[in-house]
Amino acid sequence: MVNVVLHKDFVKLKKELKEFMKETNILKKEVKTLQNEIISLKNPKCPRCNSLNIKKGGIRKNGKRRKNITQRYWCKDCEYHFTPLDINFRMRNSQENIIKALKLRKQGLSLAQISEKINGVTRQTIHRWLQQYQPPTKEKEITIKQRNQYGEYERKFKIKV
Repeated sequence: MVNVVLHKDFVKLKKELKEFMKETNILKKEVKTLQNEIISLKNPKCPRCNSLNIKKGGIRKNGKRRKNITQRYWCKDCEYHFTPLDINFRMRNSQENIIKALKLRKQGLSLAQISEKINGVTRQTIHRWLQQYQPPTKEKEITIKQRNQYGEYERKFKIKV
């Protein structure tokens, strides 16, 4: 009787151990992906060949009296020197204005209406922001069968989705 109880407990423990191992494997995979993301954030990609085989290649001093220092990098694959640029590089307008303009454009407002709501920003600037920061739109082609006095024909339309 005692043997049967011990065997049942052993089987339960074995099942629990298998489940625990599955959970730890899942956690290990998540940790590896997070480590890869952290590495990719620390080490930028080469803008020319998208390689991660990069080495630090000195610094660049910017601004008055050279107070601003940016790190330069060198790609070992294509031998390209670069400095990673972020969205704030040489930005003359605040991010809030850009985000507000993008949201207003999604709501269907025209460029002139957006420039009236955001003071001090021209339509051309807003148009440039839309080209630069909006994701590209996909075009879908639709064919419609139509009929007129001469017979049936098909018309093709391109719609931005």
